[in-house]
Amino acid sequence: MNKRINKNFFTRVQKILYTGLGRCYVLYLLAALILVNGVDHRKVIFKTLDAFRRAEMDVIHQARGKDVMQGFVLRDAIRYYRNIVALIPEVSLAHSLLGFCYYQAREYEKAITHYTKAVELDGEYLGLHYNLGVLYFQTGDYAKAIGQFQKVFEAPVAKTLIYAGLISPFPGTPGHDEESFRASRLKMLKDTYTSASRFIVRGYQQLQMYEPLLKESLKAIRRDLDDKDYFFYHAALAAFHLKDYPKTVQYCSYALEVNPENSRVYDYLGKAFEKQGLKALARDAFARAQALEKRQSAQAAAETEKPPGLFVYVIDAKEYFRQAAIANAQTDKKESAE
Repeated sequence: MNKRINKNFFTRVQKILYTGLGRCYVLYLLAALILVNGVDHRKVIFKTLDAFRRAEMDVIHQARGKDVMQGFVLRDAIRYYRNIVALIPEVSLAHSLLGFCYYQAREYEKAITHYTKAVELDGEYLGLHYNLGVLYFQTGDYAKAIGQFQKVFEAPVAKTLIYAGLISPFPGTPGHDEESFRASRLKMLKDTYTSASRFIVRGYQQLQMYEPLLKESLKAIRRDLDDKDYFFYHAALAAFHLKDYPKTVQYCSYALEVNPENSRVYDYLGKAFEKQGLKALARDAFARAQALEKRQSAQAAAETEKPPGLFVYVIDAKEYFRQAAIANAQTDKKESAE
C-alpha cells in the first residue's frame, strides 16, 4: 500500500515539474525573441571587431610573403572580415579581403564567391580580375580564368596605380618620392600584364586550343612584355600542333636567342626538324634538350609548388564605418524633417 502511495506521489511530482518547466521554456523562448529583436546586430558586430583587429596586420604580412595565416590566426581573420562584409556589404574591397582569407584557407569556392561579388560591385580594380583568374585557374576552370585575365587588360589602371594601400604579388621597391613610386607602379603593371598573359597562354595550352594559343603568344610578344622566350616557346608549341613545322623552327630560334638554356625549346626544335626529315639537326637538338632537362625540371617543380600570389587592397574599415554613420545620420535628419 505504501509503495503504491509513494509511486503515485512521485508520478504527480513529475507531472507538476514537467508542466512547470515546460511553461518556463516557453517563457524563456519568448524572452529570447524579445531580446533578439531589440538588439542592433550591427552594433554587436562592431563591438567585437576590436578583439580581432590584428587580422588586418596578419593579412598585410601574408600578402607580403610572410606565412603567418595558419590555424587560429586564419580562423580569426576569416571571422573578422566576415563581420566587416556584414557591416559594409556594398564595399567591393571588403569582399576582396574576405576572399583573400578564404584563398589562404584553400576554400576556393568561397573565395571565388566573394571575388565575384567584388568585381560586380566595382570592376575597375584590375587586381581583383587577376585574383579571380588565379582562383579559376587553381580550380581547373581554364575558360573562366582566361576570361578574367583578359579583363585585366580591359580594366582601367588609374584606381590600381594610385591606390596607396595596394600590396602587389610582384616584388619591387615602392620608393619614397613621387617619381620612384610612379616608376614602381608602372613596373608592377607590366609584371601584372606579363603574368596575366602567361596564365592565358597556359589556359589555352591546358584546353589544347592551339590557334588561340598561337594568337595570344604572339600578342604578348607584340605587347613587348617580359618573358619573351616563354611566349616564343608556346608559339612554337602551338605551331607544331598546327603542323606548321617551319614556323615551329622559327619560333624556337627566336626563343633561343632570348634564352639559350631552355630545354623545352630544344625538344620542340628537335621534333620540328624530325618532321621535316632533318635527322642530324634533330639529334643535336634532342641531345641539347636532355643535357639541360634535369637541372630545369627541378627548378620548375620548385616554382610549381609555390601558390600564386594575389593582389591585396588594404582598407581602413573604421573610416568606412564613420562615413556610413554620417550618411545614416543625414538620412535620418532628412526623414525627420519630412
